[in-house]
Amino acid sequence: MSAFRQLDFTDDAVVVSFKKLLPLKTLRRRLVLPYERVLDASVERFERRDHLLRMAGFAFGSSLHGLFRRKGRWMFLSFEHPDRVIDIKLDPSGAGWPALSEVVIETADPEATVQKLRQSAGVVRQPL
Repeated sequence: MSAFRQLDFTDDAVVVSFKKLLPLKTLRRRLVLPYERVLDASVERFERRDHLLRMAGFAFGSSLHGLFRRKGRWMFLSFEHPDRVIDIKLDPSGAGWPALSEVVIETADPEATVQKLRQSAGVVRQPL
């Protein structure tokens, strides 16, 4: 796990804790993602194809942290290396503000993290 982020898999949610100076960039210390809102998780390099509107957070070079909007949807991003991220798709109809549709965070081992998240959340990928 990264020295700046820690993922804890509880019985009903994955909790992302931000360490050291990262809370100053993300503007929060933790992010709680209930398993019931997780639609899918995948390992993907994050590409800035579309315009991202930074709402609250930090953006410098390939480093993105905080709340962003893209195509009318809320996203939470936290990474320095876009090739070591996991992309978590969420049901935005859950409680809380903002109604996040997507969370993209950097992890030390993206493949293992996605596998554990899918198992914990009960996500079954449909074959293409």
